[in-house]
Amino acid sequence: MKALTFESVKTDCRNSIRIVLIILLGILCLPDLCFSQPSKLNLKKYEHVIKDSNLVVQVRVNGNTGTVTEHTALKNFRFPSSKKSAVFANGTVTSNNESDGVTSEGKRIKGLVLPELYVGRVVGDDRPVLFQIFIDTIQPMTYDGLNKKYTGQFSITLVEDSKETLEGMVLEKPVGIEISSGSGRVKFLPSYIRIDHTNLPSSSIRVVDSSANNPLSILVKTDFKLNGYLIYLKKEQLLMIKTPSKSIQGLGVQAIPITASLEGYTKNDSVNVTFSIDKGSVDPLNLYISENRPGTVFLRSEGVGLATLTASANGFLDDQRIFTYIFPWMFILFSMVGGIFGALVRYGMNKAGKGLLSMLWLGSITGFVGAILYYVLGIELFTITFSKSLNEFAVLGVSFLMALFWQQVFSKIKNIFLKKP
Repeated sequence: MKALTFESVKTDCRNSIRIVLIILLGILCLPDLCFSQPSKLNLKKYEHVIKDSNLVVQVRVNGNTGTVTEHTALKNFRFPSSKKSAVFANGTVTSNNESDGVTSEGKRIKGLVLPELYVGRVVGDDRPVLFQIFIDTIQPMTYDGLNKKYTGQFSITLVEDSKETLEGMVLEKPVGIEISSGSGRVKFLPSYIRIDHTNLPSSSIRVVDSSANNPLSILVKTDFKLNGYLIYLKKEQLLMIKTPSKSIQGLGVQAIPITASLEGYTKNDSVNVTFSIDKGSVDPLNLYISENRPGTVFLRSEGVGLATLTASANGFLDDQRIFTYIFPWMFILFSMVGGIFGALVRYGMNKAGKGLLSMLWLGSITGFVGAILYYVLGIELFTITFSKSLNEFAVLGVSFLMALFWQQVFSKIKNIFLKKP
């Protein structure tokens, strides 16, 4: 056995101290060594943001002493414990992407991804997490016919998908996002959010839009990029009957123009629209319309009561209007009054004719029948062309002329129907 001497003991103590110091130094440096490994940052998963880890990009780091903007390569970035969050950005172009991990229901989160990569800390855990801002704009806005506005919503999610199943984690520093538009006719509810967790649940933004823009342009501003990123929200394509529901003279007396147009349609080709009515008639039954070229058909009444007009086209939701056919008291009254006025004029011009009462009775009947021939059957009874628009004074005028010039009109009708081929 080797004899212990003062020198040997002294040497052994020195060696022991060296070993302890080396072990302590390794323990202290281990976290930093682990975090400094690029694999810990999962760089390959974020190639759509930073294609080259050697590329020098702008990074904003938030710490206890404030915010600092640096320029560094992603592979050289270090995230010490004194820092709360960091954001990398590369360009201004958004891209479509989906999460690697799935939700508890087995679905992946899809949407537009902002060209920003966040590094943050989770409450109760010092390890950093990487996540991105996903914006789901797939669902188009729908039209609210009652308020004449488009309504819809889109969702924003901070996706952290380092695990196969997406896990919601509370962040030490929330991410602020502001939503705006260049139009004062667009409202966002809310217009500013602070998201303090990763993954689900998503944060929803409700949109109310009364503008004609399709798609609707939306500016998404982040703390990193105050100028914002431009995204778009589509509106559903609409086939709309522009003529409102109304009451019209029934029994075939009145025909009104019906205008149909396309809303939210961005293609250049025209669309074949078919019209149908459960009571009455429509002429024509089909027409082609385009985004900037609406079309018009004529609806003629039949009987009295309610009638539903429907416009249909492939790729569009049907649109309907309900019209009420009322008994044509106005038409009957004014046609007979107009005939009486015409008869009175004829009687005053030729008193040697029939008696006044018989002349008035004949005039009222003549005016009524003549108005039916003109408005209902569409027979042109005069050399001068009059508007077919039905109103009280128009009916009065036509029936007045019918009674005043009945003999000439009768001759014209006889020539029309008895004309030899």
